[in-house]
Amino acid sequence: MKRVPTKIVKFTTGALVFALLILAFWLMAAIIATVLNADFHDRSPQSITLRAEKDADKSGVNVKLVVHRLLVEENAVEVSLVVQANYEKLPKSVKDENPCLTLLYQDGMDSNSASNKFDIACKKIQVPGVADDRISAETPLFKLTAWPSVDAYPFDDWEFFPVVELLGHAYVTPPAIYSAVRMIPGKELTVFGNSYNWRIHLERPFAEKALVLTVGGAFLLLSLLIAWRLFSVDPALSGVQELLTLAGFVVAIAGLRDLLGVSRVAGVSIWEVVVIGFPMTALCLGMAYSTLVRMRKTNTKNPTTPGSREAPRDPGSSR
Repeated sequence: MKRVPTKIVKFTTGALVFALLILAFWLMAAIIATVLNADFHDRSPQSITLRAEKDADKSGVNVKLVVHRLLVEENAVEVSLVVQANYEKLPKSVKDENPCLTLLYQDGMDSNSASNKFDIACKKIQVPGVADDRISAETPLFKLTAWPSVDAYPFDDWEFFPVVELLGHAYVTPPAIYSAVRMIPGKELTVFGNSYNWRIHLERPFAEKALVLTVGGAFLLLSLLIAWRLFSVDPALSGVQELLTLAGFVVAIAGLRDLLGVSRVAGVSIWEVVVIGFPMTALCLGMAYSTLVRMRKTNTKNPTTPGSREAPRDPGSSR
């Protein structure tokens, strides 16, 4: 059986390497574009439709739940409700009433509390020089109870349950489109449940979760490698060098927490125990072991027996 010519082998190998390089380039470009797009998406406002009633487009009524802030210290979110409508598209019986619409809302986690009421007057927005038939009204900021998930950082999601209903006067309620708008940067908004019972989640973006896990794993492996290299080499380090090493590690831990934005409010997470506590324990055990080894070597080089004295020399003895 004849061997394949060397030129053909080199050409095939070169073509394969070139194709792999092109593939790697496009894959890297796709990853960078995806990360940048996700970062822009997470920093921009996000809107999700909660419920779209029949013929809501014809009435032009929109009810928006705007999420302004996540209050981690209070286990709550700060939100407001915005009602927008087109005056000309409203039924005449509704436009003649004052107020024409009423918004009822409450915290779904506190079913025993009374619903809050917000009346809306059907008056056009007066914009100088612009003919506008829009109606817009916003409730004051209020808080809803938010429950943290049982998952550890960085998978610590938050969930809250709003209850919102728009009522029209004169026994006529125009259909509306209900939506949730996230104004918090660095969070993703997802909705579970049906059209009338909403479970709204705030979670960290996938890019942030991947970054935290990658950096945490790299920091853990690097810390363990440093601990093994520092306390297994010969000659051993001095006590001052070991203290400086431990102090530098503590400074690195503080910088890592601030860099990744690890919350100090929610308590200690599994991530902190594994990435920070375990390497810190390994370094402390290594320092203790190194100190014992150094003390043992010192005692071996300078042996002394308690109560022993050097025998006196005889002046007449020959030297």
